[in-house]
Amino acid sequence: MAKIALVRVDNRLIHGQVATGFLGKIGADKIVVIDDKTATNEFARDVLALAVPSSVSHEVYTSKDAAEVWKDNQFGSGTIMIIAKDIPGIYASFKEGLVFDNLMIGGTKNAPNRVKIEGAISMDKTEADMLDELSEAGIDVIFQQTAQTRITPWADVRKKHSFV
Repeated sequence: MAKIALVRVDNRLIHGQVATGFLGKIGADKIVVIDDKTATNEFARDVLALAVPSSVSHEVYTSKDAAEVWKDNQFGSGTIMIIAKDIPGIYASFKEGLVFDNLMIGGTKNAPNRVKIEGAISMDKTEADMLDELSEAGIDVIFQQTAQTRITPWADVRKKHSFV
C-alpha cells in the first residue's frame, strides 16, 4: 500500500520547485497528478512527463479517476506526492472518496475577483468554502509556496482574509 507523503495544489503541476524542493524532502518515488484537462490531453501528459525526474514514476488522472484508483489499490506502492492543478480538482477527488490528511496550497491562478493570499496564491469564496469543508473533515490545510518559504495554516489565512 502506498503512503501519501504530501498532497499539494500547484497550478504549474510538476516544475523545478516540486522536482527539487519537495520530492527529496519527503522521499517520494511517485507523483500522482490530478487534473481533468491534463489527464484527457495526450500532448499535455507528454510535456508533463518531461518535468518528472527519471528516478520518479508518475501517473495522471481526472479527479474522479484518481478517487477510483485510490479506492481500488491506493495508487499501488511507494511514497507518493499528489499534485492537483487547483483546489476544485482536489476537492472533487476528496468528495469522490480520495482519502488524505494534509493539503498544501502552493500556487493558484491569479485572476480578477480573487483574494490574493500571498505570492502566487489567490482564491475565491467557492475555493475558501471548499478548504473550510476539508479542514472540518480533519485535513490539515496549509499554505507554502516553496520548500524554503514559511508555512501558514489555513486558520490564519481565514482570519486575515475576507471572501465574499
